Amino acid sequence: INVFFPTAIKIKDTQGIKKKIDKTSLITILGILIFLPIIQYIIIHLYNYEYSFLTSVLFTIATIVDVLLVLNSALLSTEGTESVKYLTINILFAFGINGVMNYFLIPLIGLNGAIIATIISFGYALIATRIKLLPAHKKSIVNVN
Repeated sequence: INVFFPTAIKIKDTQGIKKKIDKTSLITILGILIFLPIIQYIIIHLYNYEYSFLTSVLFTIATIVDVLLVLNSALLSTEGTESVKYLTINILFAFGINGVMNYFLIPLIGLNGAIIATIISFGYALIATRIKLLPAHKKSIVNVN
């Protein structure tokens, strides 16, 4: 992302960049789906810590949502000061959601509660970021304003 940002900020037509981000997102998701189970296997054997299949699935989903949020946030931050303000407020709100959900879910369901809170809060931030990236004519379809 840090290498991509200086180039992206100079380009006026972001449609090509958006397509590249979408392609990068697909490649990243495939990489996560291939390598994350291997990493989880190593963690289980290195630290002798076993967790459920559900936890592995939730952790994989959380990782995908987090990576997609980072990629889309980098793209949105190239669109000017107003977009950076929107992104900052969006991320702060997501962290607030995450904190409140962690407070209630961790005592109830432990580690899975923390992962679910992350998926929901970062999922919200990802959706809000993608909506902001929509061209103006599509924004009216989803009534964002």
